[in-house]
Amino acid sequence: MSLFMKHCISGEAKRSYHEINKLKYIFNDASKSCVVENKILSPVFRRLQGFSTNDNPQSNKPEIEIEKIYTGPLARQIRSIKTFTLLSSTTGICAQPVLLSKVQELGSTVALIGVGTFWGFFVIVSPLLIHTITKRYVIDLDYDPETKKYIAYTYNFFIRRKKIEFTPEDVKTPLAGIFTTAIVKGKPLFMDPKMFNNLDHYSKIMGYDKPIDFSLDSDQEDKKK
Repeated sequence: MSLFMKHCISGEAKRSYHEINKLKYIFNDASKSCVVENKILSPVFRRLQGFSTNDNPQSNKPEIEIEKIYTGPLARQIRSIKTFTLLSSTTGICAQPVLLSKVQELGSTVALIGVGTFWGFFVIVSPLLIHTITKRYVIDLDYDPETKKYIAYTYNFFIRRKKIEFTPEDVKTPLAGIFTTAIVKGKPLFMDPKMFNNLDHYSKIMGYDKPIDFSLDSDQEDKKK
């Protein structure tokens, strides 16, 4: 009986050993096939990825950067002056009721009128006058090569940057003007020609690159004759 049991156990062991060897061969063949398929399919997947990224031709175009061609040399000073006037005006408006009450205690009408006039000029007229002078000062000027437009920046009353987009066709050169270099879309602007990075842009803006029109002179001469 023991011999029979030993024979059965040895037979089962041989069978399990053969089955394990078969499984090893199956796994080796499967791994080799996966490696081969990976080597064959990887270039295909790479090409498909290349096609997917190159489907949009605009994605390969380099982005055109906006060029800064001018910076106003007095931009910081103008910002500081406008900030001081706005802060002083705000302080004056807050302190005006207290000041007027103190002046009324004196009982002098002349003093009340004088203080009110001075305080009104200091609080209202001063910031408006400074803004009228500085609102035409160009602090920055950019050029967009894609749209071929110029972008001028100025300060508004509350010291926020105001953008003006224009082309050379929108510019008119004044004959004479205080703090005015050119009139852009009906708005006078002041720019220092010495601060341009490229004087060609200044020539285009001012129209110096265009031929001189002598038609007006010839018409006047014909009328005189």
